[in-house]
Amino acid sequence: MARRQPKADPSDRPEKGLHQNIARATLVLSTLADAAHEGLRLSDVMRSTGLSNGTTHRLLEGLVEHGLADLKADSGRYFLGMKIFSWSKSASNRFGLAERVAPVLQRLADQTNDTAYFMLRVDDDSLCLDCREGNFPIKTISVRVGNRWPLGVGAGGLALLAFLPDNDIAQIIRDHRIGREKFGIKEAVLKKEIVNARKFGYAVVDGTVIPGMSAIGVPIQGKDQKPIGSITLAAITPRLTQPRRDEIVKSLLDEARAIEHLLAN
Repeated sequence: MARRQPKADPSDRPEKGLHQNIARATLVLSTLADAAHEGLRLSDVMRSTGLSNGTTHRLLEGLVEHGLADLKADSGRYFLGMKIFSWSKSASNRFGLAERVAPVLQRLADQTNDTAYFMLRVDDDSLCLDCREGNFPIKTISVRVGNRWPLGVGAGGLALLAFLPDNDIAQIIRDHRIGREKFGIKEAVLKKEIVNARKFGYAVVDGTVIPGMSAIGVPIQGKDQKPIGSITLAAITPRLTQPRRDEIVKSLLDEARAIEHLLAN
């Protein structure tokens, strides 16, 4: 009589299908995040992710059903769901940042009349969690709440990258070259910007993301002295020349140090 084989322990089976679905859903969500303002059609998501029609449609339907994506029926475009933003807020509250940064951004926008941002570090990306507009008639909304970009893109992302340990910087530069290329950022230029940011204590981007627009970013460092977030002020380039630039840098650095002091106590 044949010997009965012992039943396999379910915990020993690799959950390849589950892991693959999570990876694909994450890819779709990241694609939607890159187009958080204008949204994407099904065909756009397919083209950006390389997934098939059926797989893309099934993933989008599931994300919509669970509140992670929204579908505007009139345009057929998909957007990040509000649940994502609520999760982002919750993540920022790990450090008590959301409530502490909001009045800072408003104060900076009121004082300068320009646009202030808060970027949170999420793995090797920067995620825009808050934005406050000043009253200057020419707006510089180059980043929108919900945008997630590779570290090194934009002044806030550059500030997050530049003040990491050398080994982390080298790995991030190596691993995310393709993601940065979408923004036209050359590795040699990025490395030079990192050196300058470390030298002066803040990051400056002049027309890299949008021609004619400039931004200054400073890191907010956690107890381990690694950046966990950044605050940025953006304006048309003529408004960020000297001597005004030095005044804005001082305000940003003062605000960042005050936040760090609160986090440390």
